[in-house]
Amino acid sequence: MTENIRDYDYSFPEELVAQEPPAERGASRMMVLRRAAGGVEHARFAELPRYLRPGDLVVANDTSVLACRLFARKPTGGKVEVFLLRSTGSLEWSVFLSPARGLTEGQRLPLFSRSGEAGPGIAVQLVSLQEGEFRVRFDSEADERLAFERLGEMPLPPYIARSAPRAADRERYQTVFARRAGAVAAPTAGLHFTAAMRERLREAGAEWATITLHVGAGTFLPVKTDNIAEHKMH
Repeated sequence: MTENIRDYDYSFPEELVAQEPPAERGASRMMVLRRAAGGVEHARFAELPRYLRPGDLVVANDTSVLACRLFARKPTGGKVEVFLLRSTGSLEWSVFLSPARGLTEGQRLPLFSRSGEAGPGIAVQLVSLQEGEFRVRFDSEADERLAFERLGEMPLPPYIARSAPRAADRERYQTVFARRAGAVAAPTAGLHFTAAMRERLREAGAEWATITLHVGAGTFLPVKTDNIAEHKMH
């Protein structure tokens, strides 16, 4: 396999980027590579069970995506996005701040919903603005929980345009087997599974196992090296 990033360039028409999920999970298209014969088939994801044999193992990532995209007000009145990446303990979070210019350590930023409504008295304090790691702190566990439940938006990929969040995003940008909170992006291959498909896989004799791999900030980092082997994701 080549390690030159330029060998992976390709053109993808913007109009083919889906802005909405299929009405039903599993209705998405699936490409099947027949390795032995070298052929390619085009199918629907719902047809996956017929391609598996008894004893085949399906491994699912049971991570759960956090509603980690928050918005706050600067002291000047400007808006800043606070993207929670990972908990560092004691109510502190490593974050992306956009824009970060003009912010200083120690400032308190009141949170609000993107519709412009003020949050329920919740604010975060800027703990660190050191290059490479911005950190904020909530005042209490209750504030932290309310921020996720009432103000947080699902971290949809940037190629999905949303002028405002939708309630359905919390359900559709989450796998049906999500159990352990911690991801800041969805394990997208898992979004197509349904409970009914899991039953069909069982009937086909396929085995099922779960692992927990939280998708982290590395998924957002652009590749800046010509040799992909030199790219550091974490």
